[in-house]
Formats: sequence, structure tokens, C-alpha cells
Amino acid sequence: MCFSARGILMDCVFIEKLRVDCIIGIYEEEKKNPQAVIVDCDIYYRNRGAGQSDDYRLVIDYALVCRDITDLLQSSRFELVETAAERICEMILGRYGAEKIRIKISKPEAVPEAAAVGVIIERSL
Repeated sequence: MCFSARGILMDCVFIEKLRVDCIIGIYEEEKKNPQAVIVDCDIYYRNRGAGQSDDYRLVIDYALVCRDITDLLQSSRFELVETAAERICEMILGRYGAEKIRIKISKPEAVPEAAAVGVIIERSL
């Protein structure tokens, strides 16, 4: 079950394994060459009205969210995945009427001994 920050049962749109090549990192090589990051996010909002009415205008369009995340990451240069995650949360909370978001950003090639490293953050209004 998905609950908001206020303990209210919430619905969730999710995105799994959105791959974006972008400039992110603190090392010189990372600042020169794009690398893959994988973004997973859970976006919590009330979608009961959409489910009852079958009205697409009442939902969060996950295709648009994917495009916005990709555009943000590709148009910016972040040193920290933490900063990228914060910016994604701010954008989605401000643009899509979500009440809560959970973002996971993974760098699958950053540490050769690990399948991936990264951060997970949750933010709410």
C-alpha cells in the first residue's frame, strides 16, 4: 500500500529503469563524458477520479514525466546524484500535482565491483 506523508492512502504512478546518458559526477572523466544513470520513481497522488471516469486528463502522464526527467538530466551538469535527485523531486512536485515522490538514481558503471550505486530520496509537500 502507498501512503502519503499525512498517512492517507495514495495511488502511485511508477517509472522503472529509465536510462538517461548525462554528465554527472565529481571526477574529471565523469565531467567530460556522458554516462548512464538509471532513474526509478514512485509518484504519489490521488487518481481515483481518473479511475472512476476514465478521463486521461486527470492522471499524471508518465511519458511526459520521463521526457521531463530526461531533459533535466541531459541539459544540466551535476556533480552529485543527490543534487540530481533533489531537482527531479522539485520538478515533479511542482509540475504534476503530486503529493509525494520517491526517487532512486543509480550509476551502474561507477564502481566496477558493484552492479550499481546511487541514492534514494523521498520528498513530499
